[in-house]
Amino acid sequence: MRIRAVIDADYLRQPGGAEAAERSLADGVDVRVVDQVPMKLVVTDRDIAMVPIDTGDRTTMLLHGPLAALTLALFETVWQRARPYHRNGQGLDPLDTRLLHLMLAGLTDEAVAHQVELSTRSVQRRIRALMDRAGVTTRIQRGWHARHHGWA
Repeated sequence: MRIRAVIDADYLRQPGGAEAAERSLADGVDVRVVDQVPMKLVVTDRDIAMVPIDTGDRTTMLLHGPLAALTLALFETVWQRARPYHRNGQGLDPLDTRLLHLMLAGLTDEAVAHQVELSTRSVQRRIRALMDRAGVTTRIQRGWHARHHGWA
């Protein structure tokens, strides 16, 4: 069974959000990140969907047929636009791998520091060390290097 999830970057900023995403990955879930999820939804077996029908997410509607297909199409569109959240960093310290994943998901230095329980300055030092290791001078280059060399 294949399970895929798209989360928004704000979820990763919440206390425990990054840890919950990492637990999902450990359980075999493919996780991707977007800046904002258009709506919460669940699709099962590609033909049944559940969507919230109130703003409090307490009541859901079960969809099938064309409405489930429409919901699946929305999910697939968002999935294609989303960034992969996590891959094992090749040859990196696990903390550095986690820093890269959180940064590639769009978190600021301050939000990353909060998630990994380090000072912002410590996070920035580790980022600088990763940039030096990659032989790059900008964060954009670092992100490209991380993605193309299996770091994230």
